[in-house]
Amino acid sequence: MSKVKHSVLALLLLMAAFLSYGCGNKSEKQPFELPVFSSYRDIPGVTDEEINAIEELKSKRQSFTYMSPLTTETFVLPDGTYAGFTAKFCELLSNLFEIPFVIEIGTWNDVMNKFDEGADIFTGEMTPTIERRQTYFMTLPVAQRALGVFTHKDSDKLET
Repeated sequence: MSKVKHSVLALLLLMAAFLSYGCGNKSEKQPFELPVFSSYRDIPGVTDEEINAIEELKSKRQSFTYMSPLTTETFVLPDGTYAGFTAKFCELLSNLFEIPFVIEIGTWNDVMNKFDEGADIFTGEMTPTIERRQTYFMTLPVAQRALGVFTHKDSDKLET
């Protein structure tokens, strides 16, 4: 993978650190405001080399693709627009990097085929494993999502 792609993905990791900062048990923490950056250039620690690499990459394209299957994180509203975590995340990336991050709907196989063809796409659908990291450049998750199970109060309790 090129140095430019590594720079973009490194910045996404840096951004993920800011997004996840302060996550955890909120009752033990004092309220605070997360830093808000209007541009990747404003993120502390971003080097001139990374900025130049991102600008070079942006000059060669009009947008980036974020591929996702239809899920609770990526869904279509009645007016045809996308909503959910993916839509908000792409909006944040588009604003931060000053280039559109466009959602493309595809199945798991579509995502894998795009990667195997060498396409430059982003996705949140692949869990980073040792095996996958030997083939693909992968970051850690940029957000932690909790799984909530809701049951009727009279139902059996779930132990695991």
